[in-house]
Amino acid sequence: MLQVGPLIESRGEAGMQSSSGIDRSSLTPTHRTDDAMLPKVALLLVALLPALARRAPLCQLCPCSTTTLAELGLLLRLANCSARPLGAALDDDDVSMLDVSLSGLSTLDDVQLPRGLQALLADRNRLSTLWLNGLPPLDWLSLAFNSIRRVVLERPLPLRWLVLRANLLSSLPPRMATLLPRLEGLDLGHNQLHAADLSHASLRVLTLAGNRLSRWEGRMPQLSSADLSGNAMTQPVPTDGLPRLQSLLLANNAFAALEPGFVCNASLLSELDVSSNAALLIVRRHALAHLPRLHALRLQHNGRLAFLEADAVWDSPRLAFVDLSDTGVRVLPRDAFGGTRNLSVAVAGSALSCSCWNDWLLHCPGPCSPQLLLLPAGPRFELNTGDSLRVLCRGVPDTPAPTWQGGTTSELLLDYATTQHSGNYTCAFRGVEATLQVQVRPSSVQLFVERVSADHVTVAWTGADPRKAYVLTLNASRVVDVRPFLRTHSFGALAADALYELCLALRADTTRPLTCVLARTLPADRVGLHDYRSVVALALGCAAGAAVFLALAAALYRHHQHVQRQKRRADPFADNLSQSVISDRTSDGAITFENLAASSYSLPSDLEHDEPTHTIDAH
Repeated sequence: MLQVGPLIESRGEAGMQSSSGIDRSSLTPTHRTDDAMLPKVALLLVALLPALARRAPLCQLCPCSTTTLAELGLLLRLANCSARPLGAALDDDDVSMLDVSLSGLSTLDDVQLPRGLQALLADRNRLSTLWLNGLPPLDWLSLAFNSIRRVVLERPLPLRWLVLRANLLSSLPPRMATLLPRLEGLDLGHNQLHAADLSHASLRVLTLAGNRLSRWEGRMPQLSSADLSGNAMTQPVPTDGLPRLQSLLLANNAFAALEPGFVCNASLLSELDVSSNAALLIVRRHALAHLPRLHALRLQHNGRLAFLEADAVWDSPRLAFVDLSDTGVRVLPRDAFGGTRNLSVAVAGSALSCSCWNDWLLHCPGPCSPQLLLLPAGPRFELNTGDSLRVLCRGVPDTPAPTWQGGTTSELLLDYATTQHSGNYTCAFRGVEATLQVQVRPSSVQLFVERVSADHVTVAWTGADPRKAYVLTLNASRVVDVRPFLRTHSFGALAADALYELCLALRADTTRPLTCVLARTLPADRVGLHDYRSVVALALGCAAGAAVFLALAAALYRHHQHVQRQKRRADPFADNLSQSVISDRTSDGAITFENLAASSYSLPSDLEHDEPTHTIDAH
């Protein structure tokens, strides 16, 4: 049984303080120590020998964190080891922290946990299932970088901090909020969670970074910090149930636009990070509103972000720093931040141009002529049939709103592009025009019937893009999802001698198929051969079967001949042994073999009355 790990601390004057929390500012490798500490350390090592012999829990320190005797003495004092009589072992009730990280554990049953344990660290092991109710009442539990797929929780626990970072969790245990009522910190980063809606009364710090969340919500009256970066979120985070939220991290998600009310009415929020969202194009009016304590807004590394509408940040008088570095913003009017004063804006690597609209940032005055922006920027777009396109037209100043030619809105939306949508589109604003060229390529998807029978139809298709989601429809009623890289599908349970229409369409719009084909099932009295493909397949199958049979027969015949030759070579007289004799009466004294296989063969007359012949023993 494993009893101690790299780090065990005892309760004393420092309580739960670990070696990582020690103020090391005054401890350097050149720090000189008093030589009087050497005997004390030697006595301590001697005192540990009896405890090592009986494998009792020890007050140990991590060797890698101790470089000088001064550090060793300081750590001993913090762990309250030096206050104990030398030679006395620690009781289980005195051990408050146990570190069994990097121990190769596959279950915590292999660890003898002290009764008074308060913190357990078992990072970087091989744990796959966590049985929380099998552990003593802990305050802190860290099981990061394991392979945990399942957490079993059956009765309430007083746990306050739980770290399950970098595991394989796909769901949370049920009734987690009621069974962990004192939980204050929860780290579930870098797992495989698709949903994590939580409502917890005492949670203060939550980390869900690096999962697969598309949305998140919950009611947590005490939550102050939430890290949701590195997910696939497209929906805003409702802050109504988070009255004490101070820090919200939404970097590396899939937001295409910060719509009105994206984050609002968060009275204590001071930091908001929406950086590195590759699809983000625009921050709309009142997207960030009524944030009286917002201090820092981070929008850096959004390469497609091109525009912030007027009053995009509204009623945030304490806003002091905005990071727009490495973005596509070209025009940034001051009213984008609601007239906030004393504002610092980082624009390194951005696409800001020198115009009077940016004079408050770049100090390049000039005539303030109207400017027209297309989001996303680009004079030409090439699309495939079935693609969608959304282009926003924005003007500076923002009134009146620009409109596309032939329309009344400033948004060009092609939900399902076809070849009829190819052409030029013009947006006009205060005498300024911007032209956009759209080219839609015809669909290359082809659908054809592969086999038919009295009750089945099999279709195949080519030219499908594996990055898109397709569906197959039968008479516009039966809809089947097409798996990626699949190229055939068979419809069964059909009526005999009936006509069916089969279509292939994008899953986003099944009402407008890309291609269709008609197929008629065979009459019920026709069985066997259905079409020329079946005839060819049957003929090829018969030919292959005949070839395999002939090959096996030839192989068996060759094997039989080979066995016979081997027998004759091993015993050349096996066939005529009973008719072979040896005559030792030859003229030259040599032994001769005579084969008496012929039925009418007889010995010479001069040997008929001689001595008896000697037969050969074949063995």
